[in-house]
Amino acid sequence: MEQISDTGYWINSMSNAGWVITEEGVVLIDSGANRPEVIQALRRTTDKPIRYVIYTHGHGDHTFTVERYEEFADADTRVVAHSLVPERLSKYEMLAAHIARTNQVQFRGSRPNRPLAPTGPGAPGHSGRKYPDTVYDGEFHFSLGGRRFDLFHARAETDDATIVSVPDEGIIFAGDLLIGAWPNLGNPYKVPRYALGWYEALERIQRLEPRVVAPGHGQQLVTDPADIRQCLNDQIAGLRYVHDEVVRRMNDGEPLWKMVAEIHLPPQLEDSPWLEQSYSRVEFAVTAIWRGYGGWYDGDPSDLFAVPRADVAGTLRGLIGNDDAIVGAARDLWSAGKRSQGLEVLQVLLRANPEHVDGRRLRLQFMETLLTEDKTLMSRGTWHVFAEADREFLAGAGEQHETTA
Repeated sequence: MEQISDTGYWINSMSNAGWVITEEGVVLIDSGANRPEVIQALRRTTDKPIRYVIYTHGHGDHTFTVERYEEFADADTRVVAHSLVPERLSKYEMLAAHIARTNQVQFRGSRPNRPLAPTGPGAPGHSGRKYPDTVYDGEFHFSLGGRRFDLFHARAETDDATIVSVPDEGIIFAGDLLIGAWPNLGNPYKVPRYALGWYEALERIQRLEPRVVAPGHGQQLVTDPADIRQCLNDQIAGLRYVHDEVVRRMNDGEPLWKMVAEIHLPPQLEDSPWLEQSYSRVEFAVTAIWRGYGGWYDGDPSDLFAVPRADVAGTLRGLIGNDDAIVGAARDLWSAGKRSQGLEVLQVLLRANPEHVDGRRLRLQFMETLLTEDKTLMSRGTWHVFAEADREFLAGAGEQHETTA
């Protein structure tokens, strides 16, 4: 917990939270991943009632479960959020099993040695999320105990984002518009995000000239004026560049695969400490912008309708007629640094025959190499999942082989 103004506090809790103490009560921003330590820390700073809870968006790590909310709320506590948050919470309840399953993959790279328990709506141990009592569109302003709070809507990581400004204190609570790394614009496991709205919202934050910017994730508050300028400038420039490149190439008729291969941050931004690709990647952002503007069809006629890929792989495997040649070609491509191509060739064999021992052994080598090379959480989760599956398969194959022998 850090005190960031005379009356403002911030806590890093995996998903961060903040609060402002006024004469009439407390305004709490986000849930801090619903952890009890957040309210315990708040209570070390004041015993005044919590009058407002503001959700910066509807993700589960920024909203309260009903049980946690009831532990500190009273009849006068109001939850404020954008008008699209209830729809998001309802969607999460509908897709609880799917979300729990994809989160197991997405976040595997952060805790590789133990499975992640589902924490979203529908997970065991709670009755769902606390829905907002007050919703708004565009902007929402209120005062409490002589302090003014300005909320404005943004379409960024989500379409229901809220940025909270406390102008008397010079504080911006940015939610997940800032996470201390390259923006989470492209997530392979979630719906597309909003690059254009994202950098426009950051430009609005710039115009407010904040003294403190509190990110939704990450361990670093941005308080130095030079850092605030660089952080916002670099984030805006990076988002704008990737967005405009995708739009230009779409208008020129380029295919998605070419954009993913060729669009990178410009040299002056590649080493920015505010654009480290530790959580998501530029390649994923390119795909998300494409999907947001152009849908999912990539222009290849065979991709217009879903085809059982195992059937296609079985046909190719039969035509090649040499599994060792497939494994060897995959290994050669990989050794030449063509990681994606090598993996794709190997998958031809494994889609047709998932129990091919040499193929699974080689894929495990690929996954373990990627886990040493790839520093991005969003893709590391996938490598972890397949590495674990291949280890489990090979252990079983080894036991069966020993028994047979």
